[in-house]
Amino acid sequence: MKFIKSFTFGTTILVFFLITVQLVLWFGEGGWLATIAKQNNFLELEKAVQEDEEILLKLRAEARDLQEGHRSIEERARFQHGMLEKGEVFIQLRP
Repeated sequence: MKFIKSFTFGTTILVFFLITVQLVLWFGEGGWLATIAKQNNFLELEKAVQEDEEILLKLRAEARDLQEGHRSIEERARFQHGMLEKGEVFIQLRP
């Protein structure tokens, strides 16, 4: 009973303040839950950027090949469009 009697107004204010601070730290705009969600979003965005960079490197290599000479153009024409030079015979082997 003595503990309940010593529970003063100042103690009540202090407990209320501590609970409020904890709620803000956990559930506030910059709290732990928001930070974890932003960190997960950041990881997803970082992965997407890495995939985009890989695609960009492939496109740059392809553009460089096209700028360097006609060999890459000829290769594309052969494989994508089935073009042959004069006097060539196309033989396809099936396993």
